[in-house]
Parts: sequence; structure tokens; C-alpha cells
Amino acid sequence: YTYINWTNGYLIKTADGIQRNYTGICLSSDATRCVACTTSYCYLFLWNGSGYTNASISYPNTSQIMDNISRFYSGVCMTGDGNRLIACVSSGLIYYTNWFDNILNYGTFNNTLESVVRNYSSISCTASGDKLVYCENPGYAYIAFWNGNNYSQAIQTVDFNAYNYNGIQIASDGSYLFSTAYFYAGNLYNNHVYYAALDVSANNYKPFIDIYNGGVVNYPMNYTTAGFALSSDNKYLYLLPYVNMYNLY
Repeated sequence: YTYINWTNGYLIKTADGIQRNYTGICLSSDATRCVACTTSYCYLFLWNGSGYTNASISYPNTSQIMDNISRFYSGVCMTGDGNRLIACVSSGLIYYTNWFDNILNYGTFNNTLESVVRNYSSISCTASGDKLVYCENPGYAYIAFWNGNNYSQAIQTVDFNAYNYNGIQIASDGSYLFSTAYFYAGNLYNNHVYYAALDVSANNYKPFIDIYNGGVVNYPMNYTTAGFALSSDNKYLYLLPYVNMYNLY
């Protein structure tokens, strides 16, 4: 991986004019469905051909999904087809819901089989949704599997080093796992970006390797969970230094 600055293009604000404390965002593979989570709810945005709207049949005047229980969501992801949505909660659990065509929206959340409350900070799934990964801050990374009806209780990846995880991404086919973590050094955050290959025989991931080969990117802010993304072809990682995120673009 080569580190570059993305300077082409410009941001276009979505149709949603309400400022919220956004903590995570995800897209379907065709980018027609977008869900953003906040410190209270999850919101749906649909592509209309020229921009993202925030209206649905179920909630015509808002973009909130059908789940109306307030939780401190710290991350959200969806399957490639956009038919399953999964979220993690800070000092909470892991939840999933499905897409319903008749209401053009996601339903209420169900608990996965994960029973351990942790300070979950980020979550990601494969395109098919057969594997789910999430991490805690501080702590470890975990992997869970879809059993046909629900996600299993997670197992820890084989990297037993505790990190301050603030982002995690899994390759669309599950072949690699990527994460960001930070360490304090004086008045700066030392930011690391890691990857781990899948050990097929163990159905788990090998220990993380620093992408910068032991190097460190020093930045006065740590990378934000909402700004850590992996392209669908697994060729590009996108990193956004932490800023207060109140609007969607």
C-alpha cells in the first residue's frame, strides 16, 4: 500500500439539513443505499440519481430507520446488496436488521448472539455477510459468523495485543482484515494502520502487520471510525483524520 492524499473532486452535501453527531457510515455495493449512525439512532439515505434523499415510505419526513431505541452507535455496516444492516454500540452489544421492500426501510434491530458488553468502536462485514468483524477501544478485534439465522458469539482474532482500535474493515471476500489504532506520544497521536491475512485452515486472522513496516504517521488527531473505508475491490483504503462530524456529504 502507498500513502497518497486524495485531492480530486469536491464534497456535495446530502439533502438532509439536520446536524447530528455522526459516528459511522456505510454504503451498499451499488451505492444506492446509505446508512449513517449517530450517538442515538441510525439514518437511511437513498440515491435518487443525482443525490441522496432522506425520505422513505415508513418515515416520510425523516431518514431514521424503523428502530427507535436510542443507543450510542459507534459503527455500522451492511452487506453488499444492502439487505442486511449491522451496528455496534459503545458500551453495548451488536445488532442486525433486514431491509423491507414494502416500506423502503430497515426494520427494528435484533441482538446477535454476542453476549459480552464491550466498548465497541467499529464494525465491518464481508459482501455476502457471512463474516462479521468488530473491535473495541481499548482491547481486541473479534470475528463472528452468520449461521443462517443470526451471527454467532464472536471469537477473538489471533492477535492478542491490545490496541486503541478506532476503525476496522474486512475485505469483501474476507481474505484480509484492516484496522487503525492510535497511541499517545507527547502531544501527538501516533496512528498505525494494520492488515492481517486470513488463515484459511484456522478460519481466523493472523496477527496484524503494520502497513508502514513499523513506521508511524504522526498527526495531531487520530483517524475517525466514520472515515475509515475499504474499496469494494480491496485496492484502496480511505482514512479521514478525526473532525467533528455533524453534516453528511
